[in-house]
Amino acid sequence: MLMLMACVGDDEPEVRTLVVAGDPVPHFEVVLSDGSAVSSQSLLGSWYVLVFFDTSCNDCRRELPRLEQLHNLRPELPLLCISRGEDVAEVSAYWSENRFTMPYSAQPDATLYHRFATAGVPRLYIINSAGIVTAEYLESSIPSPDTLSGILP
Repeated sequence: MLMLMACVGDDEPEVRTLVVAGDPVPHFEVVLSDGSAVSSQSLLGSWYVLVFFDTSCNDCRRELPRLEQLHNLRPELPLLCISRGEDVAEVSAYWSENRFTMPYSAQPDATLYHRFATAGVPRLYIINSAGIVTAEYLESSIPSPDTLSGILP
């Protein structure tokens, strides 16, 4: 039960999606694990995938390796993995342990996450070149890497 709560959120058990397909992506700016700065503005003109996760969440632990597969299938596609309230040391250790190569941004609080939803991870958004969310998936609804690759241009 504790792991389930970690995936949903201890302080906000009601899962509420604030951004859905058809909405403009909320403004964000993050620094990725490779040191590069990325923002919703800098990604205009490119399709990309935005994923929120928590390394203590069982659903995230199942989906993150699948997202690494997507990253390997489509290395040219920006794939931004953003933690929901985890520091760099926690996320870095998990990435190293699993030998992930996809970039991540460790966010020590859930401020950015709460622009998109109140609870529930993993949460995946596909954003088109105009900065519009074309699809949003939560937890077990995330398609396979092959299906995601086929959805994206």
